[in-house]
Amino acid sequence: REWRFSDESAAGRRQVMSHEKWMEQSSVTATSRQERATQKRIRAQRSALVEITSAHAAKREIGIKRILKKRHKRESRVAASDTIIKRPKLEVFVICCRHLPKMDMFGRADGYVVVTVGDVEQKTKVITRNYNPVYQQKFIFDVPPLTDELTMEVFDWDMVGSDDFIGMISEPLLSAQTKSEEVIRKVL
Repeated sequence: REWRFSDESAAGRRQVMSHEKWMEQSSVTATSRQERATQKRIRAQRSALVEITSAHAAKREIGIKRILKKRHKRESRVAASDTIIKRPKLEVFVICCRHLPKMDMFGRADGYVVVTVGDVEQKTKVITRNYNPVYQQKFIFDVPPLTDELTMEVFDWDMVGSDDFIGMISEPLLSAQTKSEEVIRKVL
């Protein structure tokens, strides 16, 4: 059996076409619809890509401005620091603590040392469960003017609550300057 479909042309005549021809024509229109949808999707993706690219470019431009601003500040600080008298540096080596007391009800001492010069504070790592912790840490301080002492405080670290104070030692910086070549050993 052959199916026949009729279609009116622009001239008003009826055209009769076979089923195969009609399917061919409808598939062409379906393909062109798919192509148009694909092209529309591609245009949307391109416009989104352009928006993203412009946003990245704007961020990059802001980033470049920040970098240049930081570089300018750094250069001005370097130029200013050349004219200012440089502060002396102080190196502090925290080697170890010995015979720390048991500060907690359970367990051993968890000691750490806080080194303070002026208002600058630096802290060693916490050595857990040890009465004789070895730190082997070096700290470098810029000594501010009118600072006259170095303070070292030993604490027992607690997981809950505030840390327990074990002891403290102060060393005048003037005596540290005169003894700069020798090792200063202080016992708490």
